[in-house]
Amino acid sequence: MLAEDMIVFGLALLVTAIFVHTFATPLRILLKLFLRGVAGGVVLFLLNAVGSPIGLNLPLNVASALVVGYLGVPGLCLLVALHYLFLHG
Repeated sequence: MLAEDMIVFGLALLVTAIFVHTFATPLRILLKLFLRGVAGGVVLFLLNAVGSPIGLNLPLNVASALVVGYLGVPGLCLLVALHYLFLHG
């Protein structure tokens, strides 16, 4: 009985290791994307707080937060340029 339990435990451990190894990379990518989106949202929130006296209000949504979070400063400049091009052009 002890040998059978050890075999079952070993197989369960092996299946768990394969499962974790299979899904670790996609979960890491999703976590990185989520954190960048949150950081982009914070940057957009701060920009809206500071830029509202001069009329710079960018929409704070998932798409714009991901653009700023993923591209950084060039993404922010892109959103500002698109904002002025389409709303003030």
